[in-house]
Amino acid sequence: MDKTKVVTNFEEYAKDTYRSASASGLANGELEEVTVNGITMKRFAMTMLDDDGVQLEAYAYLAQINNKVFMITL
Repeated sequence: MDKTKVVTNFEEYAKDTYRSASASGLANGELEEVTVNGITMKRFAMTMLDDDGVQLEAYAYLAQINNKVFMITL
């Protein structure tokens, strides 16, 4: 996540992050809205290789909490 950028529009930031991940071949599937423990987040699936070349599946969650943007990757 670019920590030097001021996020004024979370929706656009989430879309830009997803588009960037898609362009690099990491994202697959769609950007979707989910609620986790009462917090609305944007989520997209990712596929990447670990150091041994094994394909890993992960999810990236983007959330805006108290005007701060967080990205959690599982």
